[in-house]
Amino acid sequence: MHRPHIARRRFVLLGAALACLAVAVPAATPAREATARKVRFTLSGSGIANWSIQWPKENGQQALRYNWRGTFNFNVPTRALKNPGKVKFKTRATGTLQGSWVGALSGTVVEGFSEGPYRCEYKGSNVATPVSAELSNGKTRGRLLITLRAQRGSFFAPSGSGASINCISAYGRTAPPHFDPGWLFRDTYSDRGRLTRDTAFIGFASKALPRGTVKTTFPNETGARDSSYTGNVRWKNRGTVTVRAR
Repeated sequence: MHRPHIARRRFVLLGAALACLAVAVPAATPAREATARKVRFTLSGSGIANWSIQWPKENGQQALRYNWRGTFNFNVPTRALKNPGKVKFKTRATGTLQGSWVGALSGTVVEGFSEGPYRCEYKGSNVATPVSAELSNGKTRGRLLITLRAQRGSFFAPSGSGASINCISAYGRTAPPHFDPGWLFRDTYSDRGRLTRDTAFIGFASKALPRGTVKTTFPNETGARDSSYTGNVRWKNRGTVTVRAR
């Protein structure tokens, strides 16, 4: 007699239970990092580096003009593309750098193992080197960071594979004493605790994402040292790197 009423009640209770289950267990959504877009970064750098020494034991100078270029395809999380100046992220890619340079070293050593005049000419044309790259947000808000790591022990080889060294003496014959291409044209031993021969940190404005072009200074080495023990040394190397994202 009351069975239809009981059936309707069970049906209502079952519907309510299913509704609660739907609220408690939402539809599966993809992880944040799973949604990303490929962004092509093109880095191009150039500069003129000068170094000189004046000392009773040696007088010399070096000048090097250089340029390099590389392209990397990063899978950037879409959340970082929407707010690149604040969102923390890290993504990796591989690519190839190509570098060209021309320079000369000349001077005279008055006394010591390399006593006598010296002169070297350095040239490189489209020298290629494989590198890995990491794109991340910088420690400073509004900044991004690309970290380059050489895959063959150093960046560009100073000789061979499109590069040459021509010297009149042994001095400077293995590589330029300063702003060596193997160090990505720097004269710094380390950067953030990493050897500059195999690692380079390039910071730039986050407005490069999602599609933009910005410029930054790299390397940035200018200074002087006056000493009766090591001579009066001057150096200047302020290169410019253009970062383009598309």
